[in-house]
Amino acid sequence: IQNVKWTGNVYNLRRRSDFEGFYNGIRSGFTFGTGKPKARLRGENGVVLYLVGDAEGIANSLGTDRLQIKFDD
Repeated sequence: IQNVKWTGNVYNLRRRSDFEGFYNGIRSGFTFGTGKPKARLRGENGVVLYLVGDAEGIANSLGTDRLQIKFDD
């Protein structure tokens, strides 16, 4: 079980609407107690996210991810 708080940088964001959509990416990290997992995600609108997490718990992560970001207006 792992809890992660992600922070990072956003690139190629021209409009707020560009942030919404599906993102594909890779992640890596190992946590035993505390750790710093990393992720790089690219959105369908060209937005790129570079994220670093503050993690607590036990986890080993290496692989690909797909997620959707959507705003509730």
